[in-house]
Amino acid sequence: MSNQIIVNNSYSASGLTPQKERFLREEIAQLKKQIRDLIDKNSGPNPPITTITTLGVVQQSGSTPLKIRLKSTGGSFSPHQLTAIAKTASNYGQGLLVLTSRQEIDIPFIATEHIPATLEHLLFQGIDISGNTHNILNITNPEDAGTSFQEKFDTTPHVLALNRILNHPSSPTLFPPGLRIGFAGDYRDNSLARYNDIGFIATTREGKRGFRVFIGGSPYPAPTPGYLLSGFLEETEILYVIKTIKRILAENKEIIPKNALNLRSVINHLGREKAFKLFSFYYPDIKQEKNYLLDSKELSPSPSTPLKPGNINFPLLSRHWVYRYVRDQKQSGLFSVELPLPEGNISSSNLIRLAEFLTPLGEDNIRMSVHRNFFLRNIPGEQLLPLQGLLKDISSQNDENEEISPLALNGHKILERIRKTGSAGT
Repeated sequence: MSNQIIVNNSYSASGLTPQKERFLREEIAQLKKQIRDLIDKNSGPNPPITTITTLGVVQQSGSTPLKIRLKSTGGSFSPHQLTAIAKTASNYGQGLLVLTSRQEIDIPFIATEHIPATLEHLLFQGIDISGNTHNILNITNPEDAGTSFQEKFDTTPHVLALNRILNHPSSPTLFPPGLRIGFAGDYRDNSLARYNDIGFIATTREGKRGFRVFIGGSPYPAPTPGYLLSGFLEETEILYVIKTIKRILAENKEIIPKNALNLRSVINHLGREKAFKLFSFYYPDIKQEKNYLLDSKELSPSPSTPLKPGNINFPLLSRHWVYRYVRDQKQSGLFSVELPLPEGNISSSNLIRLAEFLTPLGEDNIRMSVHRNFFLRNIPGEQLLPLQGLLKDISSQNDENEEISPLALNGHKILERIRKTGSAGT
């Protein structure tokens, strides 16, 4: 029998499994009882309740209402899920949603007594409501994974593989809020993978695909990149690194400083040299077990049905809008469009309008960036003009009179290509 872990690499907008769904329903039932007891004790609504890591319920800073934090899979939700999330925010919150730098969506301002019903509604819609699972906070993915000309390869199958293997109920966390894992498609590291507890940056060596591996990165209080652990790790072995670090922390709890927030705290406490020696001591034993090898055949993107690109209404497209927000894709005739959001905020009504526009275009057409923006992808050329009108209406993309700086071009010569061809399909 093979020791390789087989992964279904088709795009999935949910990390739910029957086992996990049962676990989450049990957690909600316990939360209901806890809230009822607190209401009886306090003789009123909105009893004090703290963060619930297993359910993604988070205490808002300086505020009584709670917020629910929803983890994405590979940085993405489907249009159907976004519609459900937006309607939930309208019904149970204040009609506001906030994107986080971890590619999550927050539904803020939910009264404590409404938290269980909100969670049940989201779970019924097939949305993962879990928080920290298997000691992993979450796994981020580049917003342009699979579409970028510059990427070494698409890291989405790797993120989906790890999400499926690691994202299930587990024992209490090694340290709050859990390990942060990030991927990047190339040396640009536009998803800030190096600033995670474990960061994987795609690379190749002699025709083989693999990753440069960084550990101990930290996004706060001062952003600090991680230490280089490996210049090249074969793509099938990434789970070995995660399992090694988790086992070190689980079997040596005395090395975890009190109130440690991330892996960097542990490395600083031990010293870099001692920490790396500890990794070198554990890693061969983990590899010897041969239980965590991913199947390379399952780490390639699944073929998708190509969309018809259609024609671009070039004369009507705003030159500034194209320069600032539109990116060419390596899929001929398809484009990506960035939607900046002020502090990651978007109203429920605007998110519903956006999801309705994207629904006919498929499931994998919206990602979130670590910069708290939406990144629309796989947009046929003929849809650029109507999309331009929609995004200008629901966002701050009204900058016709602003001067375009070289940085705004992002190295893309998309406008010149559109001008020459007049069509996305040629």
